[in-house]
Amino acid sequence: MRSSPTDVVYVAAQAPEAASLIRTLREAGIDNPILASGDMNAPAANEIAGPDALNRVYFVSQFSALDTDNAVAQNFLNAYRQAYGADPDTHAAMAYDAILLAIYGIDRADELTGINVQRALATARHIDGAGGKFSIGQGHQVVKDALVVELADGAPVSVTHVAP
Repeated sequence: MRSSPTDVVYVAAQAPEAASLIRTLREAGIDNPILASGDMNAPAANEIAGPDALNRVYFVSQFSALDTDNAVAQNFLNAYRQAYGADPDTHAAMAYDAILLAIYGIDRADELTGINVQRALATARHIDGAGGKFSIGQGHQVVKDALVVELADGAPVSVTHVAP
């Protein structure tokens, strides 16, 4: 790999396995940018790879503590930090947003039945959540920006939005 004209390395693995592979690549002298999947800002990634290995590493996420541009996201981040003394990970933010979405559907249902909640959920548009604004699309999927997060010394340093 060092002798080939590789511009970037893609690591398709969850955070623990990806962190181990990234550490191995860096120890082998490969300093190319790395595109990783999974939640590479999880504490386990830093523990396994070490912060020195996590430079010029980019991954796609649904949440970043660097990107809290609405009051809901900021309140979530502050409450989480106060309760746990650390930044939330993607899973915590998505769980929070799932609860917000459930409340949205329940509050807007004509009558509290499964089909009415389902119909109300289908109308969800531009909801402010912990992971940013989201909507429910025609196929009942969540529609929102993806966040490309850059790591330097094991910490997120920049976030770029990619619209669907």
